[in-house]
Amino acid sequence: MTDVRHEQPVVTFTGLDHAALAARTRRWGWLHYARYRQASEGPFLVTALMLAIGNPILYLAATGLGLGSIVQADVSGVDILAKY
Repeated sequence: MTDVRHEQPVVTFTGLDHAALAARTRRWGWLHYARYRQASEGPFLVTALMLAIGNPILYLAATGLGLGSIVQADVSGVDILAKY
């Protein structure tokens, strides 16, 4: 049979069990830290999404307008503006 160990309570009537607290922190500390980071990043979620979507769109628009203002010649004998 497998040995099933249950975690001992951290706070007992005799005081604080530092060994159990350290073991629990080593095991579940990453989860508490991840939850903390998730909660602290919540207010900035909308801003981060707007930047992640808006930056590539603005970059492509600026590149297209910049190159469009430089290229003034016809391409393959067809006026560029005649297509649209």
